Amino acid sequence: MLVVDKVSKSYKNVNVLNDVSFEVQAGEIVGLVGANGAGKSTLIKGILGLHNIDSGRITFCQDDNFTKNPDLLNDIGYLMDIELFDYLTAREHIHLMGLYEQVIYNQEDIQRVLSRVSLKDDKKKVKDYSYGMKQRLRLALAMLRPRKLLILDEPLLGLDIKTIQEFKKYLKEIAESGVSILLSSHQLSEIEDLIDRYLILSDGTIEQEVDGGKIAYRLTIKARPNQLIELLVAITKNEIEFQQEKDKENCLLVPSQEDLNKILKEIYSRDLEVQIEQMNIVNQLFLEK
Repeated sequence: MLVVDKVSKSYKNVNVLNDVSFEVQAGEIVGLVGANGAGKSTLIKGILGLHNIDSGRITFCQDDNFTKNPDLLNDIGYLMDIELFDYLTAREHIHLMGLYEQVIYNQEDIQRVLSRVSLKDDKKKVKDYSYGMKQRLRLALAMLRPRKLLILDEPLLGLDIKTIQEFKKYLKEIAESGVSILLSSHQLSEIEDLIDRYLILSDGTIEQEVDGGKIAYRLTIKARPNQLIELLVAITKNEIEFQQEKDKENCLLVPSQEDLNKILKEIYSRDLEVQIEQMNIVNQLFLEK
């Protein structure tokens, strides 16, 4: 569906993207995550053709010239922090998008897409919208018509809990119908039950790809300093994989069930108390940084 192959981009001799490669398959929800400045927005703009890349290749539906093909572009819905028109209503924004896409949206289409994001079809101008309402309108514009690919940059920002849950349910439904979704977010706890696969972007490079359902473990150990040191020496000697949480020496981050079992054996053999929490492995990766 979408293939990004060895894409690089620099600004003023600073590498923003460096040999970025990945694919998004039909029906897959891929999370693009990384710290601010990692290159997420630059990558999305490059995919959409909003700025040129220095090298590499981006193809959509096996066409590397898709940004100049109106039919293929209409198969891509995207949400970014775009400017809206203060003195237009939600309905007028939809009609304007229809003119751009050369599509006429009827009353039923408008009601359907606005209700999906909990917006009313009224005469309220965008200048009187809250940030959350503006974000919901951007979502509506991205989902106006059936798409093959949705690219969503921070889609949950500013949304209330009810709207988030409804929107996530909708994304799961359209992914099951074959729509591909590339979703950029820093709200990991909100998207972890949605993502099939994570792309971890760091300093302009895909640092890791992680299965969305992969679970890690956080252990909080109750022990005196000498007991903790003895335990750490033992599990290090046995080549058990773990990380100490930053600024919390008694908290260990463990990446697998196998390593968890080995560490628990060492903990219980010393009659120590431990609290175990499950967490998405992507959260663990960010705690390590």
